[in-house]
Amino acid sequence: MHVPVIENFAGGLAEKRESCEGALLFEVINRGASAHFGGGIPICERSDGGAVDPNLRLFGQPGLHVMDGRVMPANPGVNPSLMITALAERAMSFRPNKGESDTRPPLGSGDERLAPVMPHRPVMPHRPVMPHRPVVPVGAPGELRLDATESEVIPEHPY
Repeated sequence: MHVPVIENFAGGLAEKRESCEGALLFEVINRGASAHFGGGIPICERSDGGAVDPNLRLFGQPGLHVMDGRVMPANPGVNPSLMITALAERAMSFRPNKGESDTRPPLGSGDERLAPVMPHRPVMPHRPVMPHRPVVPVGAPGELRLDATESEVIPEHPY
């Protein structure tokens, strides 16, 4: 698979380390390969074209979500853990808190842009109830930020 930005990155990194870039046999014959399972449960707005909706809810099985590599549309050719995590986090960001109404569109009605749902801090019987306080402190890497921009999340290339 020829992806110029990846080739440029690999070439620049190899040059910086006074080395050379290489390829796997599958790349030489222009085929993607992975030791990770992926695909088989397509995402679609309606059940006649897929198994799960864009919120990863399984058609015909209320309350059941599929959030693993089976919903990836294609083999990424690399370890898919970050893509699977992103798919799951996106789907869970729209899931309502316990006791709140579901703002997602009904299954089979199509897809629409939704605002993420801010999670509530679980009520602990041995602690007083306080306003939302995420487990990861504000300012720490991995903090919950629903206002992050692409440039803040994806760093520039190091070369």
